[in-house]
Amino acid sequence: MKRTAFGFAATFLAACASTPPTTEQLLLGTWKCEAPIGSGALKGDVTYAADGKSTMKVAFTGDMAGAKVEAVGEGDATWALVEDNTRLESKIGNLTITSVKMGDQVIAPAMAQAMIGPMLAGQSAVSAIKVDAKTLTLTATDGTVTSCTR
Repeated sequence: MKRTAFGFAATFLAACASTPPTTEQLLLGTWKCEAPIGSGALKGDVTYAADGKSTMKVAFTGDMAGAKVEAVGEGDATWALVEDNTRLESKIGNLTITSVKMGDQVIAPAMAQAMIGPMLAGQSAVSAIKVDAKTLTLTATDGTVTSCTR
């Protein structure tokens, strides 16, 4: 009887130990991400917290009207897994521009914030999600792919 109980307990514990992590468990933490955007690329760190909030530090490098543009900022967002954990829904809460350079000209962050910030705040997106322990891939409805690694 003791052997049967021990065998059952050992089997049960082994089954529990081999339960794969959930999509949410894999998503949580900090990711280094990159995505094409317009005529440039967005790179940065995004941290997903268990309370459905995220923070980001991002840098955009691209071309605008023939001039090279570099912008850096940080912000926050909310997130949720939807459609049986196959999609990530996110909504930007706030984005603060901390530096901008257009060509050789440094632009006052406050001026860029006044133009760009209101356009981005409140924007939401739903992306297909594929995640494992080391990689996160988000595919937006327009086909844009965000690739992230730990």
